[in-house]
Amino acid sequence: MGALEDGAEEAVSLLETERLVIRPWSAADREDFAAMARDTEMMRYMNAGKPFTEEEIDGFLLRQERQLAELGVCMGAMVEKESGRIAGVAGIQPLGTTGDYEIGWWVARDRQGRGYATEAGRAAMRHVLETLAHPRVAAIIDPGNDASVAVATRLGMRYVKRTNGVELGHRRPNIVVDLFHRERVDDFTVGQRASFTKTFTDDDVQRFVAITGDTNPLHVDDAFAARTRFGRRVLHGMLAASLFSTMVGMLIPGRGAIYRSQTLSFLKPVFVGDTVTAHFVIREIDRERHRLTIDAWIENASGERVVEGVCEAGLLR
Repeated sequence: MGALEDGAEEAVSLLETERLVIRPWSAADREDFAAMARDTEMMRYMNAGKPFTEEEIDGFLLRQERQLAELGVCMGAMVEKESGRIAGVAGIQPLGTTGDYEIGWWVARDRQGRGYATEAGRAAMRHVLETLAHPRVAAIIDPGNDASVAVATRLGMRYVKRTNGVELGHRRPNIVVDLFHRERVDDFTVGQRASFTKTFTDDDVQRFVAITGDTNPLHVDDAFAARTRFGRRVLHGMLAASLFSTMVGMLIPGRGAIYRSQTLSFLKPVFVGDTVTAHFVIREIDRERHRLTIDAWIENASGERVVEGVCEAGLLR
């Protein structure tokens, strides 16, 4: 088994679902993997329809160990939580030289029909799109493998084209496969909403002043502010509007977002100590350019709009 360690089964899981754990392979797993890889029926749509040789079995396991060490992802052991037994193979790996991550699944014949492929595939897909913040996830499926096409369809993946190993920069140049993609932008719909609430304190104001150097007395001097028409200190407008950055970076689009533009109108003052809520509603989706146009506004505790504008946010590509 080369460098695979006997204690790998104690490693933290790569992915976890309600019924499954996907973890790195250990030396003790070789025979469980080999039983699947030698199964002619299971290999019908893998490895050119041929059972793995002993050399290919070891090569697969060592390749997954190397990818895990280098990239933090691999095609791991799919383990049933209830029984503790290996029920298949699932995970993530680079797709040739495309720059994309591929998700994949095999399910042992005596564990098929339980929805494990969809469950594992969904966890792998979300990891690529959300945790790794990759703009797209791919799957390659042998022509005729209707069961895997059904899984990809349930995951919201779309057929792109029939391709081959040369075009993909795959280690097996002779393969002919159907390519499926799901884009991160496909996670979003027109009308989708998000909100975030925050109470602005004097500490927030002092930190903002330290960063920006904006010591306008309207924001920092109680006596001065009391003599103005506002009657008390007003929050810096850009400090209030900074909630839109939180919305872009953490909610819509979230991880992997690029803030492209923002219009702002300041409608009412926000005072130190006020609690406000920022709202986003997706207005338009440009799937070609991976961009969202978002109606954005902030309300005070009385439901009055204090700031509003339009945001454009993109996704890392």
